[in-house]
Amino acid sequence: MIRRFMLAAVFLSGGLLMGAGAAHAQAVNCAPYVSDTNLYLACIGGATITGPGTAMPGDTITVNLSGWAPGSTVTITIDCAGTQVNIGSVNIGAGATGSGNVTIPASCPTGPTTVTGTGTNMGDQATSANFPIVLGTQTSTTPTTVPVTQIPVTGAETGRLVTIGAALVVIGSAALYGSLRARQAQL
Repeated sequence: MIRRFMLAAVFLSGGLLMGAGAAHAQAVNCAPYVSDTNLYLACIGGATITGPGTAMPGDTITVNLSGWAPGSTVTITIDCAGTQVNIGSVNIGAGATGSGNVTIPASCPTGPTTVTGTGTNMGDQATSANFPIVLGTQTSTTPTTVPVTQIPVTGAETGRLVTIGAALVVIGSAALYGSLRARQAQL
């Protein structure tokens, strides 16, 4: 019995969070019910749309939809300077999901805006969901080449000092070895 309640709590919390992936998505209406001594969770609504957080005007982006009525078509629009511009549509498959590519108009100004999906949710209700996107300015993706020059020398010439140090280590090791052999010979 406790196991069923814990399972219900997990499903209920998961169901309530299902629409949280897309900003301003329709709220998910979930209700648990018992049938045949098993606890089930029924959810209606939860239509979501997701996509990239940034893009350039003129770019083609991929939008992903879930929680929409199977077999329906979702119209995709973008807010370009206060005007909703139709940028395509996505057909929803049997699993209540769909994905498609849409092109952002080159005339859209840069800055924050929203992409909206409008269609029918799993409860056969007209609904819309959106996600924020920032349209930016083009940055160069071509790597900058720097001419190869000789690295400037900083500091003193240390080659001679390293050689002297290595020679002193060898001499010290030989002296230590010699003194240990002499001591062992006396014993």
